[in-house]
Amino acid sequence: MGRLESASNLMARAGHLELLRSSRDGHVRLLVEGHNVFLRDQAPLHPNNIAFTGGWNFGDLLEAVNGLVFFGREGLMVRLITGSGTTTVYRE
Repeated sequence: MGRLESASNLMARAGHLELLRSSRDGHVRLLVEGHNVFLRDQAPLHPNNIAFTGGWNFGDLLEAVNGLVFFGREGLMVRLITGSGTTTVYRE
């Protein structure tokens, strides 16, 4: 692997696009080019806690989040861009 890849890209490479728009209650193992990749759960996300506007729904949110969560050899990196344009990076 050796590069940062979004969760959605890893899902596509593993042939599991059905995961893009569904919530993960537990960890999910993907096999990508002979490597095990584990996607963590999305337990903190609850659709009833979000007031969707602009035609968005929970599946839209999950698909967007999966495109913004990046994985590399050294672990998970999440880049969040706030409405003010500020970028925050979390590493695990």
